[in-house]
Amino acid sequence: MVTAQENGGSSGSNPVRVGLKTSAGELQKLLARSGAKHNVGGAEKLDLLMWLADQVRGSIEEKRRMQLTIEELMATLEREGMAPPAGPADAKSAISGLLALRRREIARLGYDADSAKDCQANDDCFELALANMPAQQVNDCFEVVLFDPMTKQSQPGETNHSSPSRALAVQGATGASSSLPGAVVEPPRSPAQAPQAAPDPGSDENRALRSDLAAVVVVV
Repeated sequence: MVTAQENGGSSGSNPVRVGLKTSAGELQKLLARSGAKHNVGGAEKLDLLMWLADQVRGSIEEKRRMQLTIEELMATLEREGMAPPAGPADAKSAISGLLALRRREIARLGYDADSAKDCQANDDCFELALANMPAQQVNDCFEVVLFDPMTKQSQPGETNHSSPSRALAVQGATGASSSLPGAVVEPPRSPAQAPQAAPDPGSDENRALRSDLAAVVVVV
């Protein structure tokens, strides 16, 4: 926890400023899920936060898919008191909140004014572009959370799994209701394609045929 007095102010005139509540371990987890590759050994919380904000911003600009979910980001913002004031949680508001959290921490730790102004100017330009991006394009950069009916909990989706709609399409085409997702279902055969039953050696027709063959052999 860092107070205003520790930043050079007077404890009697300035309110107490509280540092990041999110643990360094949780920030490292978010950073890894964002796809960033940094040596986090000895890194401060602000370092992790700045790397995370840069990685999320870069992923949006380059349309890269992350393993990070919007829900994870929103939970962090709520913990830090930076959640959007109203309305449903969406990717754009979560990104704006993350950038605002970074600016807040830069100001709290007393970074030089020029660096703070540059950060603000860059964020303003990016957020202007972000506002004009299609919402689905921004959402696609985040991992999808799937609801597990067995555990009644939300779990991050797997990006490499087959699409459920594909399995349903196979099931609907074949009429099979018990096939598992991803299973190959053999279509029903037409009567012309059905395999013919082997002839019964004891039938009257086959016995007559054998008698005719025996007669031919005797005549020869």
